[in-house]
Amino acid sequence: GGNRQGRGRTGAWSRPGLPRRLGGRVWVDMAPIQEVEQSEYLCTLQPCASSDLAQALLARRASCILAGYGVDATGLYPPHVSVTGFFTATREQASTFCELARRELEHAALRAVEARSIVATDGGHVLLDIIAPGAAEFSAALTTGAAALGVGVRPKIVRHLSLASCRGSGECSGIAALHEGLPSQGGSGWELVVSELTRRSD
Repeated sequence: GGNRQGRGRTGAWSRPGLPRRLGGRVWVDMAPIQEVEQSEYLCTLQPCASSDLAQALLARRASCILAGYGVDATGLYPPHVSVTGFFTATREQASTFCELARRELEHAALRAVEARSIVATDGGHVLLDIIAPGAAEFSAALTTGAAALGVGVRPKIVRHLSLASCRGSGECSGIAALHEGLPSQGGSGWELVVSELTRRSD
């Protein structure tokens, strides 16, 4: 009406809608852009929660804390072997990625996943060496399939499970010693898991 002036609206807007007349002026309705929420996801192999290996890994983690080694970034996650790096996707894309992973898993030449020796690296990591025939090829297939969805996924070589990170050499030796004697967990005692990152630790 009378003194109303046409002012620009704040926010993000998409294409114009149909013009309409208001108080002698022509107004154009603008439809707001609906922002699509994205999250970070990670695809991993994890020993089944009830398996001997999973229980032993959690027990060793507790033993490390009791021995005075404290915790590091590896304690933020369940014991796992990364199949991909973190990737960003919408919920819909992530759901489609899970379906892709199921299909690829049916055709993958994945054989028994086996835990081997404990390795302490010069870079401050303690690793459980993993033998997973066909897993690297499976990871590469996921990367290719995800690209078709518009999702960038970084494949991993699927060779180790992290037990500790950013440690001194003495700590690495002690933590490695506490993890000796882990069960090998061959056969079907592993699960493919796609996780959503919901919170970052300070």
